Amino acid sequence: MKKFLVLVMSALSIIFILNVTAKADDTSDNSFTYTEDAPAQPQKTVTIHYVNTKGQKLADDKVMTSTGNAVSAYNMDSDTLDPIWNGYVKKIRNYMPYYLYQNVDYDKLPSSITVKYIDLKTVNSKMTAYVLKDINKVRRQHKLHALKTTKDLAKRAKVRSEELFKKFDHVRPNGKSYNAKLSGYGEVIVNYPSAANFSYQGTFDGVPFLVFNNNGKGRLNLQASAYTALEQYLTVDKLHRDTILNKWAHYVAPATTFHSDTVGMNTILFKY
Repeated sequence: MKKFLVLVMSALSIIFILNVTAKADDTSDNSFTYTEDAPAQPQKTVTIHYVNTKGQKLADDKVMTSTGNAVSAYNMDSDTLDPIWNGYVKKIRNYMPYYLYQNVDYDKLPSSITVKYIDLKTVNSKMTAYVLKDINKVRRQHKLHALKTTKDLAKRAKVRSEELFKKFDHVRPNGKSYNAKLSGYGEVIVNYPSAANFSYQGTFDGVPFLVFNNNGKGRLNLQASAYTALEQYLTVDKLHRDTILNKWAHYVAPATTFHSDTVGMNTILFKY
Protein backbone atom coordinates (compact mmCIF):
# COMPACT_ATOMS: atom_id res chain seq x y z
CA MET A 1 0.00 0.00 0.00
CA LYS A 2 2.78 2.47 0.86
CA LYS A 3 4.49 1.69 -2.39
CA PHE A 4 1.26 2.44 -4.32
CA LEU A 5 0.81 5.83 -2.57
CA VAL A 6 4.37 6.77 -3.34
CA LEU A 7 3.81 5.98 -7.02
CA VAL A 8 0.58 8.01 -7.10
CA MET A 9 2.19 10.97 -5.40
CA SER A 10 5.16 10.79 -7.79
CA ALA A 11 2.84 10.78 -10.78
CA LEU A 12 0.86 13.76 -9.42
CA SER A 13 4.11 15.61 -8.80
CA ILE A 14 5.22 15.07 -12.39
CA ILE A 15 1.83 16.27 -13.72
CA PHE A 16 2.00 19.36 -11.49
CA ILE A 17 5.55 20.18 -12.60
CA LEU A 18 4.65 19.77 -16.27
CA ASN A 19 1.56 21.94 -15.82
CA VAL A 20 3.48 24.73 -14.14
CA THR A 21 6.17 24.60 -16.82
CA ALA A 22 3.60 24.76 -19.58
CA LYS A 23 1.98 27.83 -18.05
CA ALA A 24 5.32 29.48 -17.50
CA ASP A 25 6.23 28.95 -21.20
CA ASP A 26 2.85 30.04 -22.51
CA THR A 27 3.93 33.64 -23.04
CA SER A 28 4.25 33.64 -26.85
CA ASP A 29 2.15 36.00 -28.90
CA ASN A 30 0.03 33.95 -31.28
CA SER A 31 -1.30 36.98 -33.10
CA PHE A 32 -0.26 37.63 -36.73
CA THR A 33 -0.36 40.50 -39.14
CA TYR A 34 -1.90 39.92 -42.57
CA THR A 35 0.06 41.44 -45.42
CA GLU A 36 -1.43 41.69 -48.88
CA ASP A 37 0.61 40.48 -51.85
CA ALA A 38 2.42 43.25 -53.67
CA PRO A 39 0.37 44.34 -56.68
CA ALA A 40 1.62 43.16 -60.07
CA GLN A 41 3.55 45.66 -62.12
CA PRO A 42 1.78 47.09 -65.16
CA GLN A 43 2.14 44.75 -68.10
CA LYS A 44 4.76 45.82 -70.62
CA THR A 45 4.80 44.58 -74.18
CA VAL A 46 7.91 44.38 -76.35
CA THR A 47 8.01 43.50 -80.04
CA ILE A 48 11.09 41.64 -81.29
CA HIS A 49 12.30 42.18 -84.86
CA TYR A 50 14.72 39.81 -86.63
CA VAL A 51 16.93 41.20 -89.39
CA ASN A 52 20.24 40.49 -91.13
CA THR A 53 23.25 42.82 -91.20
CA LYS A 54 21.65 44.68 -94.12
CA GLY A 55 18.43 45.29 -92.20
CA GLN A 56 16.42 42.77 -94.20
CA LYS A 57 13.69 40.88 -92.31
CA LEU A 58 14.55 37.26 -91.56
CA ALA A 59 11.59 36.04 -89.48
CA ASP A 60 8.19 37.08 -88.18
CA ASP A 61 8.12 39.48 -85.25
CA LYS A 62 7.72 38.04 -81.77
CA VAL A 63 5.66 39.77 -79.07
CA MET A 64 6.64 39.24 -75.44
CA THR A 65 5.10 40.60 -72.23
CA SER A 66 6.30 41.16 -68.68
CA THR A 67 4.63 42.19 -65.43
CA GLY A 68 7.86 42.69 -63.52
CA ASN A 69 10.32 40.05 -64.62
CA ALA A 70 13.32 40.54 -66.89
CA VAL A 71 12.92 39.40 -70.48
CA SER A 72 15.49 36.66 -71.18
CA ALA A 73 17.69 36.67 -74.26
CA TYR A 74 18.16 32.90 -74.54
CA ASN A 75 17.04 31.04 -71.37
CA MET A 76 19.23 28.21 -70.14
CA ASP A 77 18.58 24.57 -69.25
CA SER A 78 18.88 24.39 -65.45
CA ASP A 79 20.70 21.04 -65.60
CA THR A 80 23.06 21.41 -68.55
CA LEU A 81 23.28 25.23 -68.59
CA ASP A 82 22.92 25.03 -72.37
CA PRO A 83 20.74 27.59 -74.14
CA ILE A 84 17.22 26.48 -75.04
CA TRP A 85 16.59 29.45 -77.36
CA ASN A 86 13.08 30.36 -76.24
CA GLY A 87 13.89 33.90 -75.12
CA TYR A 88 13.76 36.93 -77.38
CA VAL A 89 16.78 35.67 -79.38
CA LYS A 90 15.80 32.79 -81.66
CA LYS A 91 17.72 30.39 -83.88
CA ILE A 92 17.36 31.21 -87.56
CA ARG A 93 18.50 28.74 -90.19
CA ASN A 94 21.79 29.68 -91.90
CA TYR A 95 22.31 32.66 -89.57
CA MET A 96 23.68 33.38 -86.11
CA PRO A 97 23.32 36.45 -83.83
CA TYR A 98 25.66 39.31 -84.72
CA TYR A 99 25.72 40.62 -81.14
CA LEU A 100 25.95 39.06 -77.68
CA TYR A 101 22.46 39.78 -76.40
CA GLN A 102 21.66 40.06 -72.70
CA ASN A 103 18.57 39.80 -70.54
CA VAL A 104 16.63 43.07 -70.29
CA ASP A 105 15.32 44.20 -66.90
CA TYR A 106 11.67 45.16 -66.61
CA ASP A 107 12.51 48.76 -65.71
CA LYS A 108 14.63 49.12 -68.87
CA LEU A 109 12.34 47.20 -71.21
CA PRO A 110 11.81 49.12 -74.47
CA SER A 111 8.79 48.85 -76.71
CA SER A 112 10.83 47.01 -79.34
CA ILE A 113 14.13 45.14 -79.73
CA THR A 114 15.87 44.43 -83.03
CA VAL A 115 17.99 41.28 -83.08
CA LYS A 116 20.57 41.35 -85.86
CA TYR A 117 22.05 38.25 -87.52
CA ILE A 118 25.04 37.49 -89.74
CA ASP A 119 24.91 34.71 -92.33
CA LEU A 120 26.86 31.56 -91.53
CA LYS A 121 28.47 31.42 -94.97
CA THR A 122 30.24 34.71 -94.23
CA VAL A 123 31.22 33.62 -90.71
CA ASN A 124 32.65 30.29 -91.81
CA SER A 125 34.52 31.52 -94.89
CA LYS A 126 36.07 34.55 -93.21
CA MET A 127 37.10 32.76 -90.03
CA THR A 128 38.66 29.96 -92.08
CA ALA A 129 40.64 32.52 -94.10
CA TYR A 130 41.79 34.29 -90.92
CA VAL A 131 43.03 31.02 -89.40
CA LEU A 132 45.00 30.20 -92.54
CA LYS A 133 46.61 33.63 -92.51
CA ASP A 134 47.42 33.40 -88.79
CA ILE A 135 48.99 29.95 -89.15
CA ASN A 136 51.60 31.18 -91.60
CA LYS A 137 52.12 34.39 -89.63
CA VAL A 138 52.95 32.39 -86.50
CA ARG A 139 55.15 30.01 -88.48
CA ARG A 140 57.14 32.90 -89.95
CA GLN A 141 57.66 34.27 -86.46
CA HIS A 142 59.30 30.93 -85.61
CA LYS A 143 61.39 31.05 -88.82
CA LEU A 144 59.44 28.19 -90.41
CA HIS A 145 58.39 27.97 -94.05
CA ALA A 146 54.90 29.09 -95.02
CA LEU A 147 52.43 26.40 -96.05
CA LYS A 148 50.34 26.35 -99.21
CA THR A 149 46.80 25.03 -99.49
CA THR A 150 44.94 23.02 -102.11
CA LYS A 151 41.28 22.73 -103.07
CA ASP A 152 41.26 19.03 -102.23
CA LEU A 153 42.73 19.56 -98.78
CA ALA A 154 40.35 22.46 -98.10
CA LYS A 155 37.43 20.22 -99.05
CA ARG A 156 38.66 17.50 -96.72
CA ALA A 157 39.01 20.00 -93.86
CA LYS A 158 35.47 21.28 -94.43
CA VAL A 159 34.11 17.75 -94.26
CA ARG A 160 36.03 17.14 -91.03
CA SER A 161 34.67 20.28 -89.38
CA GLU A 162 31.12 19.10 -90.10
CA GLU A 163 31.90 15.58 -88.88
CA LEU A 164 32.98 16.98 -85.51
CA PHE A 165 29.39 17.97 -84.73
CA LYS A 166 28.48 14.29 -84.90
CA LYS A 167 31.59 12.91 -83.22
CA PHE A 168 34.20 15.14 -81.62
CA ASP A 169 37.17 12.83 -81.97
CA HIS A 170 40.22 12.32 -84.16
CA VAL A 171 38.70 9.00 -85.17
CA ARG A 172 36.25 9.85 -87.91
CA PRO A 173 32.73 8.39 -88.22
CA ASN A 174 34.15 6.02 -90.87
CA GLY A 175 36.68 4.69 -88.35
CA LYS A 176 39.71 6.28 -90.00
CA SER A 177 41.99 9.05 -88.74
CA TYR A 178 44.17 11.67 -90.38
CA ASN A 179 46.52 11.22 -87.44
CA ALA A 180 47.16 7.57 -88.23
CA LYS A 181 50.82 6.65 -88.45
CA LEU A 182 52.33 7.11 -91.92
CA SER A 183 49.09 8.60 -93.25
CA GLY A 184 50.90 11.62 -94.64
CA TYR A 185 48.49 13.89 -92.80
CA GLY A 186 48.18 15.54 -89.42
CA GLU A 187 45.15 17.06 -87.74
CA VAL A 188 44.20 19.28 -84.81
CA ILE A 189 40.61 19.94 -83.72
CA VAL A 190 38.86 22.25 -81.29
CA ASN A 191 35.30 23.39 -80.56
CA TYR A 192 33.69 26.74 -79.78
CA PRO A 193 30.99 26.71 -77.05
CA SER A 194 27.78 28.57 -77.82
CA ALA A 195 27.96 32.35 -77.43
CA ALA A 196 24.77 32.05 -75.39
CA ASN A 197 26.75 30.14 -72.76
CA PHE A 198 29.23 32.99 -72.68
CA SER A 199 26.39 35.46 -72.15
CA TYR A 200 25.18 33.41 -69.18
CA GLN A 201 28.50 32.39 -67.58
CA GLY A 202 30.48 35.53 -68.36
CA THR A 203 33.77 33.84 -69.23
CA PHE A 204 35.44 30.79 -70.70
CA ASP A 205 38.79 29.37 -69.69
CA GLY A 206 40.98 27.29 -71.95
CA VAL A 207 38.68 27.14 -74.97
CA PRO A 208 38.19 29.21 -78.12
CA PHE A 209 35.29 31.64 -78.00
CA LEU A 210 33.46 34.19 -80.10
CA VAL A 211 34.79 37.69 -79.48
CA PHE A 212 32.42 40.64 -79.44
CA ASN A 213 33.79 44.18 -79.60
CA ASN A 214 33.51 46.69 -76.77
CA ASN A 215 33.77 44.07 -74.01
CA GLY A 216 30.89 42.03 -75.36
CA LYS A 217 28.61 44.96 -76.14
CA GLY A 218 29.63 45.39 -79.77
CA ARG A 219 29.36 43.36 -82.95
CA LEU A 220 30.99 39.99 -83.57
CA ASN A 221 34.71 40.26 -84.36
CA LEU A 222 35.47 37.41 -86.75
CA GLN A 223 39.22 37.97 -86.92
CA ALA A 224 39.69 37.98 -83.15
CA SER A 225 37.35 35.00 -82.81
CA ALA A 226 39.38 33.02 -85.35
CA TYR A 227 42.62 33.66 -83.51
CA THR A 228 41.27 32.17 -80.24
CA ALA A 229 41.31 28.75 -81.94
CA LEU A 230 44.93 29.06 -83.02
CA GLU A 231 45.86 30.41 -79.61
CA GLN A 232 44.30 27.32 -78.04
CA TYR A 233 46.40 25.03 -80.22
CA LEU A 234 49.58 26.91 -79.35
CA THR A 235 49.02 26.91 -75.59
CA VAL A 236 47.01 23.82 -74.65
CA ASP A 237 49.97 21.39 -74.78
CA LYS A 238 53.24 20.56 -76.56
CA LEU A 239 51.65 18.09 -78.98
CA HIS A 240 49.23 20.62 -80.47
CA ARG A 241 51.86 23.35 -80.55
CA ASP A 242 54.36 21.08 -82.31
CA THR A 243 51.72 20.14 -84.88
CA ILE A 244 51.09 23.80 -85.76
CA LEU A 245 54.84 24.46 -85.90
CA ASN A 246 55.78 21.22 -87.64
CA LYS A 247 58.63 21.09 -90.18
CA TRP A 248 57.38 18.19 -92.29
CA ALA A 249 54.19 19.50 -93.91
CA HIS A 250 54.02 21.30 -97.27
CA TYR A 251 50.29 22.00 -97.31
CA VAL A 252 47.67 23.12 -94.80
CA ALA A 253 43.92 23.68 -94.83
CA PRO A 254 41.88 24.95 -91.89
CA ALA A 255 38.10 24.87 -91.74
CA THR A 256 35.80 26.61 -89.29
CA THR A 257 32.11 25.76 -89.26
CA PHE A 258 29.41 27.31 -87.10
CA HIS A 259 25.77 26.34 -86.81
CA SER A 260 22.87 28.65 -86.00
CA ASP A 261 23.12 27.87 -82.27
CA THR A 262 26.56 29.59 -82.34
CA VAL A 263 28.38 26.33 -81.58
CA GLY A 264 31.41 26.00 -83.82
CA MET A 265 34.07 23.48 -84.82
CA ASN A 266 37.55 24.08 -86.16
CA THR A 267 40.00 21.67 -87.70
CA ILE A 268 43.37 22.18 -89.34
CA LEU A 269 44.68 19.52 -91.72
CA PHE A 270 48.35 19.28 -92.60
CA LYS A 271 49.67 17.29 -95.53
CA TYR A 272 53.19 16.23 -96.40
